[in-house]
Amino acid sequence: MIEILPAIAVRKEAPIPNNDLRIEVGREISLHALNLAETKYDSNIILLLQENPAVEAVTPEDILPVGVLAKITLKVKLPSGNYKVKFRLLQRVEIEDFITETPCFTVK
Repeated sequence: MIEILPAIAVRKEAPIPNNDLRIEVGREISLHALNLAETKYDSNIILLLQENPAVEAVTPEDILPVGVLAKITLKVKLPSGNYKVKFRLLQRVEIEDFITETPCFTVK
């Protein structure tokens, strides 16, 4: 079954299925994806691996074509406005296409 889900580009961490991942999320595009996942997709989201962690304004060209289907299990707002998020990593997925890039990535 092909799904369209919101996605976050992850820096410096390699999401590996059947594990938990805790990261700080603060980029506006990623915050939109978190909100969309929680409100419309039962907290399901795709975590993508960003090739160069130094790139702040990430585009689809900066992202590897595979990702991990994940479930948001905990989200805590930090004083900085960022969120500390815990994900349950479910399974590896292949990204067929980027459906939208603003206000957040959604992928097929």
